[in-house]
Amino acid sequence: MSTERDRATEGVLWPRGRKTVDVRPLAKRLGTLDGITIGELWDDLFRGDEIFPLLREELARRFPGLRFVDYRPAGNALDLTEGTLNMTLIQYDGEDRPEMDEESEFIHLGFIVDDAQVTFQRLQQAGAIFLRDNVKTRDPIRPGEVPPGSFKVADPDGNVVDITDNRQEWRGAAP
Repeated sequence: MSTERDRATEGVLWPRGRKTVDVRPLAKRLGTLDGITIGELWDDLFRGDEIFPLLREELARRFPGLRFVDYRPAGNALDLTEGTLNMTLIQYDGEDRPEMDEESEFIHLGFIVDDAQVTFQRLQQAGAIFLRDNVKTRDPIRPGEVPPGSFKVADPDGNVVDITDNRQEWRGAAP
């Protein structure tokens, strides 16, 4: 018969491991969805083209005033706006991040300003690097000329920023 002091002691590990992160409370839930805008993201799988219309109909019935920003038909981007700020989230599906180049950038922002020419001149004085004249046609910048309505400029990290004074430039943005 063995006694307690004769027994070997073995270390035991719990399969779930040791806690390394403190538990935080969940984000506060909204009291209602009435008046909220919901953006739809879809990866072209699981019949989103069939499911989203059903969800829209049912949620709108339950929560009057609920607004939706539809997925793009290609399924790879989402246009968001609250009427002033317009943001497009584009799902990148290419290879590992190559050198950033205009038209294939990963971070791309656009701003509607009161006067694009004044903004161009202020950015020029600050030493900004201009990429294109006209955010839609992407014409080359003409040295010595101020683009008439929109342009593309690089931020300090090289990300492309579209600037326009056309309040109808992007889908979903309201004046």
